[in-house]
Amino acid sequence: MVETPNMRTAWTRVSRTLRFTRDAALIYAGYKWTHRQSRGLTPQKREQAYEREHTRAAKRLYRLAVDLKGMNIKTGQFIGTRSDLAPPAYVEWLGKLQDQVPPRPFELVRRIVEQELGEPLEQIFASFEREPIGAASLPQVYRATLPDGRELAVKVQYPEVEQLVLIDLANTTRVVNLLARMEPNFD
Repeated sequence: MVETPNMRTAWTRVSRTLRFTRDAALIYAGYKWTHRQSRGLTPQKREQAYEREHTRAAKRLYRLAVDLKGMNIKTGQFIGTRSDLAPPAYVEWLGKLQDQVPPRPFELVRRIVEQELGEPLEQIFASFEREPIGAASLPQVYRATLPDGRELAVKVQYPEVEQLVLIDLANTTRVVNLLARMEPNFD
């Protein structure tokens, strides 16, 4: 059987949705368990139990964002800056997404640039560094030099970004709506 672009899109949607939903369910279950187990504990022990759960959940969200990339990283970056709203463990773990996004392999970047510009890198640039000077949720940035000696930054957007953003937004909306129905007092 030959894999078609539609099959690849469907598989991407299904696999991302399953992973996102699984992790959301595990985080939710962890908090419900902590809530149930912390009844009757002293306020200090209850706080410690929730701090441990915050750390577990934040680590899980960090791994999810790094694995799935796209909007998951953007969302994690946002939460990681909100010390006024998020527990310290979330700020600590998701704050790492600000500057510790793992770069994509250079060969993928090479294919994207060559496809976009229609020529091999060596014919367009005098030099093109293999290591990015920045890797973010949606693009990577590379230092390059043109044949005339001008230096520039080349921003390479990941090819699947638009599709992934739509999938991630739909997944987030579903999970938030479900959470709102299950936990009406949760803001």
